[in-house]
Amino acid sequence: MATFKSLTFGKISGKYGDALATQSKATGKNYLRVASIPTNPRSDKQVAHRAKFAFINTVLRPFYPVYKKNFGGNPGIRYGINIGFKNAIVGEYPDFSIDLSKLMFAEGPIYTVDSVTAEKAAPGKLKMDWDTTIFEGTDPNALAYFVFFNELTNQALTNASEVKHSVGTVTVDMPAIWNGATIHCWIYFSSDNGMRFSNSQYINSVEL
Repeated sequence: MATFKSLTFGKISGKYGDALATQSKATGKNYLRVASIPTNPRSDKQVAHRAKFAFINTVLRPFYPVYKKNFGGNPGIRYGINIGFKNAIVGEYPDFSIDLSKLMFAEGPIYTVDSVTAEKAAPGKLKMDWDTTIFEGTDPNALAYFVFFNELTNQALTNASEVKHSVGTVTVDMPAIWNGATIHCWIYFSSDNGMRFSNSQYINSVEL
């Protein structure tokens, strides 16, 4: 910080560029210093960004275990959240919502499927059917995995079906307390040693 006396302007105060001019009440001297950046800036853009990040963290909390498992520990949780932050948030501050079809729970080189459906098979049961055509990159022995989400209760459930890609169908029991709820469904495939995955794929929502 430097002091100065301006013969032209007399008393000087306020910000100019990167400099901030003030005057001491005790001595009457002018001081010039570099303007500091606020440690907790609160511009409209920054407030909206923080609210957006808080929103996606809250919405995706039920999926932390699958992020941690498939994307590699605690860093995997951050990775999954970042995908949701970039791709799945709809709307502007403060009216955010989420496009669940844009969430990702696994990724990798195994080919997933061209078509897949989920439907209610019986009370508390969901039946998934998928195309079994063998394309380049398809692993017919890869195991089908599913992620289910009850948006009303904000609960997620993962299922390792132990059913191979080549089988093309599986029926999964849902929690009894989910009966009557709308459930969102995703599918992905994993090699039998759990080292390789396909990209996860949103299927559809089903009313149990």
